[in-house]
Amino acid sequence: MNLYFGVLELDDANCFGSLGIANVLCEYNKIHEAKEIYKLLGQSEPDSLAGQHANLNLAHILMNEGNFEFAVNLY
Repeated sequence: MNLYFGVLELDDANCFGSLGIANVLCEYNKIHEAKEIYKLLGQSEPDSLAGQHANLNLAHILMNEGNFEFAVNLY
């Protein structure tokens, strides 16, 4: 997991690449890893398009897990 975080630390332009990595992780049922990337993106880039997409994807995961209160706050 440190590899994904390292990519963000090296260059802020890698936000969309990191978002893509998280999306692929979801496709391979690596939900925990994807959630960590979405959280990091949402916190580090809250006003960017990548950060907004990360928060939306994280909210979808939280809804599926039944964590409605946190999901609604992200939506």
